Amino acid sequence: MKTRTLGVARPRRLDAATIASTAAVPALSGMLWNAGSRPCDVIFLDGGHDEDVLRADFANFAPLAKEAWNRVVVDDLGSQYEFQRTIASVWGEAVANG
Repeated sequence: MKTRTLGVARPRRLDAATIASTAAVPALSGMLWNAGSRPCDVIFLDGGHDEDVLRADFANFAPLAKEAWNRVVVDDLGSQYEFQRTIASVWGEAVANG
């Protein structure tokens, strides 16, 4: 996985991965889950707009979210376009399922 460091004040604190989330996140999630780590306070989802990709992103990121407190941010919520309605639907299901 190719990454680049974001930020200067705290090197290696933030990385950007240039790989599809459906490939990268399961590997990272499994590695951290097996190490007993749930490191994410905030998860920002900005990926594919297809329903299967959205469902996979929510399922794959879930094990990375801290249990005590976490927030998920999703871009493109709305109802003007079909892809926004798909995102809103999957988001609603994720919220309902905890």
